[in-house]
Amino acid sequence: MSKNKTIEEVLMPNELQILGNVEDGLKTEFLDAELDAFEANFNYDNCATIDTNGMKYIAISRNTLIKLARLVDVAEKRYEEKL
Repeated sequence: MSKNKTIEEVLMPNELQILGNVEDGLKTEFLDAELDAFEANFNYDNCATIDTNGMKYIAISRNTLIKLARLVDVAEKRYEEKL
């Protein structure tokens, strides 16, 4: 039996997963509440830097914010393991 996919899973299958490597930088991709695509970079500074693509605002759901905050911790651990 196949699972029904959400619109987010169809539009961005790797959403909110750590991408890249420590040497070149870790990042993730996500969709905001209005389905605009964004990239967040993790630079081993306990932060996520979001490229807003010049937009005036982005609408991020509480759930996405929580997941993004958890990914900061995951990225920090990956950097620490490699250094």
